[in-house]
Amino acid sequence: MNALSKVELNQKVTHFNMKLTELIENYSNEVGINSERTKIAYRDDVAQFFKYFNCNNESAADVVYMIFTRNNIVKYRSYLLEEKKLSASTINRKMCALKEFIKYLSSYGYNIDINIINQLSKLKTTNNSYEALSLEEAYALINWIKDNENRKALDKYYYCLLALDTGVRAEALNKLTKASFVIKEDEVIVKGVDKGKKAYTKVISREFYDNMHNDLKFDQLNLTDNIFNFSGKNRTDMLNRAKKSLGWENRNITFHSFKKGAVTYAYECTKDIRVAMNVGSHSNMETTQRYIADNEEAFKGAVSNNFATGVKDVDFNNFEKDQLIEVLKSLPEAIQLQVKTELNKIK
Repeated sequence: MNALSKVELNQKVTHFNMKLTELIENYSNEVGINSERTKIAYRDDVAQFFKYFNCNNESAADVVYMIFTRNNIVKYRSYLLEEKKLSASTINRKMCALKEFIKYLSSYGYNIDINIINQLSKLKTTNNSYEALSLEEAYALINWIKDNENRKALDKYYYCLLALDTGVRAEALNKLTKASFVIKEDEVIVKGVDKGKKAYTKVISREFYDNMHNDLKFDQLNLTDNIFNFSGKNRTDMLNRAKKSLGWENRNITFHSFKKGAVTYAYECTKDIRVAMNVGSHSNMETTQRYIADNEEAFKGAVSNNFATGVKDVDFNNFEKDQLIEVLKSLPEAIQLQVKTELNKIK
């Protein structure tokens, strides 16, 4: 073993034997090396996280593995939002401090997956418009509705799934009939009329359609019967029940958030604003730009990423399998799902 590796090993052993307060202090000293204000802010943000879970000055190695889970981070963020009533920007800053702390732990050999916080969406800070839902958040709401609604739970489940999958507005979904679906071999075309009597054409997977067809008993419907019939109050009430159960009461989530999520997903997958514009059935690009405003960093880089210095020369063959997997895990969930879809084709 060379001298450098011995030093590294000793550093890791020292960190594993530290008490929690000492570890947090070392972290804040490193991250705040150029700013006393940053040092104090990051130290306090991390310390408050552990205080919420009643962690005292215990062995750092024992505490971090027990406390740093995705569920705990989401629970803590909800506490800051719902009970402490902190602003979105303040909460995002605290989440950033936790993210940097996890990176710090990882650099010293702690086996903690940075993705437990990497893929959490930032809370909206720009305006009061309806939130766009990430796939994870959307599925959490939709599955709660399926499992807990007393009336027409399956109908509401597919109603929400269609909104998320197609970006079609609620009232347009209410107009769907069996005749709206044109069945192909491996996909199904959905045709209808949306706001302003604007005709739309969407595509869903054959598997999705078959499940919906069976669960909602399409065979018992007449060709012109409306499949869904949910009023604005129905939609608001079911989402309020789901939000309350999930601890998201103060979040500005409405049924329209599924549409915004669909548009955001389309943009994340393609980095093509025109594709996102088509998914949203928008008549002008400015509307689409507002929809994906929360994805501002990706939006700015959509054109330049492909031409960035060094990027175009990257060869996947030059990387180890473990390196590629690590990168895939750190990608946004929309991109991960796209990769999984392609992998499924070559099984």
